[in-house]
Amino acid sequence: MNNIFITRRMRKIAWPLTINTLTFYAVAITDSVFIGHYRPDGLDILNTIMLPYITLNQLMDYMHMGTVILATQSIGAKFYHKAQKIVENGFFVYGMVGAVFWALWFFGAEKIYSLLDPNAETLKIAVDYMHIVSFSYLMNGFIYKGVQSVFATTGYTKPFMIVGIVQVLANTVFNRLFIHGDFFFPELGISGAAWGTIVSTALGNLLMLYYLFQQKNIMPTLKGIVHPDKKLVYQTIRMGFPVGIDMVLWGLGGNFLVWVINNTDPSLNRFMFFFITLPEFGFRMYSGYILAVTNLAGRAFGARNIKKVIKVMYFGLRDAGLISLGVALIYIFFAKYIAYMFTSDPQTIDLLKKYIPLMVLITLPRTLWEIFNGILHGMGITLWGMFVQMVGLTAIALQSYFFVGQLHWGVFGIFLIYVVDEILRVIFMGGRLFFSLKNIKVSSNR
Repeated sequence: MNNIFITRRMRKIAWPLTINTLTFYAVAITDSVFIGHYRPDGLDILNTIMLPYITLNQLMDYMHMGTVILATQSIGAKFYHKAQKIVENGFFVYGMVGAVFWALWFFGAEKIYSLLDPNAETLKIAVDYMHIVSFSYLMNGFIYKGVQSVFATTGYTKPFMIVGIVQVLANTVFNRLFIHGDFFFPELGISGAAWGTIVSTALGNLLMLYYLFQQKNIMPTLKGIVHPDKKLVYQTIRMGFPVGIDMVLWGLGGNFLVWVINNTDPSLNRFMFFFITLPEFGFRMYSGYILAVTNLAGRAFGARNIKKVIKVMYFGLRDAGLISLGVALIYIFFAKYIAYMFTSDPQTIDLLKKYIPLMVLITLPRTLWEIFNGILHGMGITLWGMFVQMVGLTAIALQSYFFVGQLHWGVFGIFLIYVVDEILRVIFMGGRLFFSLKNIKVSSNR
């Protein structure tokens, strides 16, 4: 596999995925813009709603990596029938996980949000919101995640792009209709954003099913889904669960910080929104490369071709790094306009104009460790990420307590917490990757 082929294959996998993740980011931004202008405290309420939701959602979002890692390694080793069985078992696993998450949010939303100590109105809005959105877990669990595993394994990612575009358009239209009550629709306020999410999720799942039946690379059978192999189910969970927990732990740090803010200075919540949302934009601009390097590194590792794994890492860092640098330049030169997009409060805008250009100190380190982690996942090393997140969670909790809770450093304290967190991850992820590559015996140079 020469360098040009690796680069082309990586970009072919990555860019449709990147567009897909950008569209989901656009859905979140659309919610934020509509709600932020619907009521003055809208972003504060939305931040309280979304952090626990996003945190627990990471487990389901990333568990499918267990299927992708095992299946791509099997394809690399030319065990094609095993790859088919792994994907079929994935449908069963994610369906069960989706059902558990629906029950968790539908029956437990009030207890979960109570942990953040919101005021009574915010608690009621959050619970109503999640009672509606919880049904998306059933759709995504039984359909989307399984189909996603098929396409992520084969590298056929174009459907992600098309589905994402359709979903963001539907979400934008229905958010406007449901939140503000236009064209004879009822004015539902923040709950209207939840209904917009449900409608766009349903459309996305129907489209994913359509594309599944159009392709012929890996076609799951109903028999294989409803009669899973217990050993493969265990292997899928064992490989994917740490990846999901990895991201849940990352989110818990943010939730602890919100708890400290709510008990110290609730007005800082709006700045938390920006410190999460803006770096997330940078991440999503190259996010497709993470799965692309996992896919290609998994195949190369399955064939025990370590030199190819190193090439995949190099090209992934090159492309993702250039994209991240471009995003950093946008933050530096257009900070004022970005601030005006989300708020009209003069004091908030003045502070944001100072901090948005500094987001480069968060986005660039994250690029490095995300690619490092993608390569580690391709090699089947998923427990390390969970360990790093435990370290990161501890660091965020301690910094939150001292910088925000005790020293009252406000926005600067929040900024410093996220910068230190990203740098720690680069050190831990990079160190483990280079140690692993150095110590794995190369059995093939093909």
